[in-house]
Amino acid sequence: MQFCRLNIHLETLEPVRLPSYKGAVIRGGFGLAFRRIACPFLKKECSDCLLRANCVWSYVFNTPRPEGSKIMRKYETIPHPFVIEPPEDDRTKLEKGEELIFNLILIGKAINYLPYFILTFEKMAEQGLGPGRGRLKVKTVNQNGKPIYSPEKKSLLALPDIQRLYFSKLSRPCSCVTIHF
Repeated sequence: MQFCRLNIHLETLEPVRLPSYKGAVIRGGFGLAFRRIACPFLKKECSDCLLRANCVWSYVFNTPRPEGSKIMRKYETIPHPFVIEPPEDDRTKLEKGEELIFNLILIGKAINYLPYFILTFEKMAEQGLGPGRGRLKVKTVNQNGKPIYSPEKKSLLALPDIQRLYFSKLSRPCSCVTIHF
């Protein structure tokens, strides 16, 4: 299993009000912005779309179960190939110039869609977060303290380092594996 973990730094352009748990606001804003970035047919149902098999939106939010998979056979889709780790601070108001920092973990094929994720965070920040829709901007995207994206140049500075988890045959059967990133 391949994954990469990135740090997203947003800077407030004006005061922003947020709940103490920011995960739902970031995830909600991200979902709406991702659809606007990746989908050419916003009002069409994915099931009726010709692009569905090769669509970034569909892959990220309606991740299909791999063909021939012996697990999760009852489900058409599997868990999303990304995790947004919200900040652990409980601030409810950010003043102009303050940072909102959170982590993004991309898993498997989703790593190839990193530019979509970055554009989405830029769109989300531009549209604003919280009840007053306070605007922000992407300040930087880092991995292990190293910048991998330049908002000024609108370009990747480096490809992210990809980590791999290997699962080998276990000495005895198990029905559950827990991975802590």
